[in-house]
Amino acid sequence: MDDNLEALSRVIENTKDIAAVVGFVDRKDSILYNAAAIIQNCKMIGVYHKIFLPNYGVFDEYRYFRAGTETPVYRIEDINVGVNICEYISYPGGPAKYQAIAGAEIILNIHDSQYHMGKAHLR
Repeated sequence: MDDNLEALSRVIENTKDIAAVVGFVDRKDSILYNAAAIIQNCKMIGVYHKIFLPNYGVFDEYRYFRAGTETPVYRIEDINVGVNICEYISYPGGPAKYQAIAGAEIILNIHDSQYHMGKAHLR
């Protein structure tokens, strides 16, 4: 956990004159969140906590993380940006819908793809 936060700190320090969205594990007290840091010009301007936590196949997020509850919109330069995590960008009632309603002009979605046997063949 500490290494994760130290790595995020180093990324933040190296974002002069740019914006970045970086996945990390956020910790509030003893609660962990699958999160995205919204960074602009060496400052973290916000953190998005993943709302829908999958629990199927290779996913077991309920074991480790608590679900987020907010769908914020961030101002980056002159653009309202919604940030969210994973395949839930396509859910009709997902975070992207509420971010768009709140004024997001762009939705940035970060998504990883866990490895499992046969994945290359499946794709």
